[in-house]
Amino acid sequence: MKLVTSPVTKFPGTVGIKDPIPLNACVEWEAGLAECQPTPCSEGRAILTQFWKAPDKSKDEISAEYEAHFTTCVESGGKCKLGLTDTAAQARMIKPARACVEEWKIEGFDLANPPGSPKAARSRFIGWLITEISNVYNEAEAAGDPNE
Repeated sequence: MKLVTSPVTKFPGTVGIKDPIPLNACVEWEAGLAECQPTPCSEGRAILTQFWKAPDKSKDEISAEYEAHFTTCVESGGKCKLGLTDTAAQARMIKPARACVEEWKIEGFDLANPPGSPKAARSRFIGWLITEISNVYNEAEAAGDPNE
């Protein structure tokens, strides 16, 4: 378990993050993150592949082409999908976060019924929690053979 201390004064305390994070929690974590992000259609993905397949095009040119496509696609009801708003993304990530938490000692923040306000403190706290869980999830193995 990795113990982390909240830097948000409105929600003081500590969180014990499972380390390692169980596989089923990893599946929930990845699904939550994916749902929060904008999703391009196949044509949008083809534009994005130009970043590595078309070295003669500038990154700014490719980005502008993608942004124009994505906006038009979303507005016309195409298959490109917007990501969630910040508040909706924070709410979406609470359940996967619960699956990654072993110990919860945070004053004023109940994971079963998280507070919606004050907005700034809630956003900073959930952002911090996502970062801390991501750090455990994405932690690299130490170099070398652990059996040596």
